[in-house]
Amino acid sequence: MFIAVGLGSLEVMLNRGNRYDWFTSPEIQLLALATCLGLALFVWRSFTAMRPLVDLRVFKNRPFMVGTLLMFLLGFGLYGSFTMLPLFVQHMLGYTATWAGLVLSPGGLMSLLAMAFVGNLIGRLDSRLLVTFGAALNIAALWMLQDLYLGIDFWHVTVSRLVQGFGLGFLFVPLTTLALAGLRREQMGQATGLFNLLRNEGGSVGIAISSTILARNSQVHHARLVEHLTPGNPILQERAAALAHAMSATAGTNPTTAQQLTYGVIAGQIQGQAQVLAYVDVFWLLTLAFVCFVPFILFLGGKAKQGIVVAH
Repeated sequence: MFIAVGLGSLEVMLNRGNRYDWFTSPEIQLLALATCLGLALFVWRSFTAMRPLVDLRVFKNRPFMVGTLLMFLLGFGLYGSFTMLPLFVQHMLGYTATWAGLVLSPGGLMSLLAMAFVGNLIGRLDSRLLVTFGAALNIAALWMLQDLYLGIDFWHVTVSRLVQGFGLGFLFVPLTTLALAGLRREQMGQATGLFNLLRNEGGSVGIAISSTILARNSQVHHARLVEHLTPGNPILQERAAALAHAMSATAGTNPTTAQQLTYGVIAGQIQGQAQVLAYVDVFWLLTLAFVCFVPFILFLGGKAKQGIVVAH
């Protein structure tokens, strides 16, 4: 009951937080209180019950504790990028849902390709090297999205997903193997459940924070860009005059209508640029999540045992 209340309230809070402006809303405040209370009581019950539903003592194993934290950060960066990239190509570049899917799907194929041979490397190489390599590829992939603009082409975005997908193949299997290698067989069931739970919770937090930054930073960038739209700005006057002349020449509109349409076009361009800058801010955050991921790899175990298979 406690974990249902705690995690259920957390998921609803993360889902509705951006819509209700987070903690300014009494509903979000109530959900946050229910989350803290439910999870605190769940932890208390888990440590005091004779036979707890979930044995949290499994976190005494350092590789598992560190691996679970890494899986949380992985879910944060992974699910956040999986959500933001399709939104960008659909809303900003005008892609259909099919083309947005084609941007993402090659990454899955690259993950399968990487997993086809990374399993043979486990036990032969220090698995921490494999995890570090996978994290580095994800950092590189998200770094490629720092130069987004409205004219970016399909292949630039798709190559980023290819690199990220290949890197994910070096993360899931070695990280899971390292985290679970030191546990007893009777602990495996609960450990894998907690492991996957933290990955999903990391994804929920990543999506919620990314959506909030996208909405708020769009407004911030829009306000900063509008500051430059002053009557004394020669570039603005030159651009407005050129647009008005083009509209009068092609559509045959009168000067007053042409001027109104011109300012409408400029306003739309400003809004689009502000949203692109906000997407760049989001991908900076997701890159930082993987940068924070790297130092914790040192606290994992070394070579992992072969033959450990975990279903995701």
